[in-house]
Amino acid sequence: MTALGKTLVFFNLLFSLVIGGLIVTVYVTRTNWKNGYEEALKQRDAAISSRTALDKQRTDEAQKFNATIKQLQGELDVTTRNLNEKTTELANLNTQLSSFKAISSTEKTNAQTATIEIGKLHNERDQMASQMTERNQIILNLEKEHVTLRNRAVSAEIARNATQERLDKLMISYEQMVAQINDLRSRGIVAGPAQGSRSAPVEVRGKVLGTADDLATISLGSDHGLQTGNLLQVYRMSPAPTWVGTLQVIKTEPHYALGKFTPNGRNVIRKDDTVDSKILLK
Repeated sequence: MTALGKTLVFFNLLFSLVIGGLIVTVYVTRTNWKNGYEEALKQRDAAISSRTALDKQRTDEAQKFNATIKQLQGELDVTTRNLNEKTTELANLNTQLSSFKAISSTEKTNAQTATIEIGKLHNERDQMASQMTERNQIILNLEKEHVTLRNRAVSAEIARNATQERLDKLMISYEQMVAQINDLRSRGIVAGPAQGSRSAPVEVRGKVLGTADDLATISLGSDHGLQTGNLLQVYRMSPAPTWVGTLQVIKTEPHYALGKFTPNGRNVIRKDDTVDSKILLK
């Protein structure tokens, strides 16, 4: 056998081996593909089952999610309504707050004014308390003076009663003297000035208590230093200063005296005329 023949034989053997290897490879490959296909079918079925489960789970979850969204939407609507209500309440509260602020400002102003007025009232109260204290002191003093005056009035009443008793006696004597003088006049005897008439003591002044014709009783008596025969001036100040005449004392008693009046011109002696001795002593 030649070299070419050997080469060809070698190549034939090699080609057979390659073909055999390819066949084995194809067989193995075809066997593995079937197994892989079956495995892929199993995986597909598992995937489909898983997908179905996932789809159901997703559907359930979507339903739950939709229910949750619906619930949340309802809660959102309620919350929105509540928010609107709260917004309205807040607006009302703001309005009330503004009103309260205005009222508070007014009340503050009123409080300040009231504080000022209270201060004034406190000052007035203090002044009134001071005035009340002064008034109470004045009342106390007046009460003391009232007691004193009442005591004096009691004493004066006692003295007045005693004086009235003397006056009654003096008037009785006066009436007796008037009766005597009238009797003398009826018999044509006119009384003239008493002999030895003299001026009354210095600083003697009194009032006419009563009159009867040209006789008069006066508020001066022996306790004032008057004596029978003293001559007093009679005058009055109202309505104009007037010298009425003279009065000569003809009888004296303590506190009282009786005198005969001599007019100045056509003047007439009256009750409450003034009798004085100063004019005679110029």
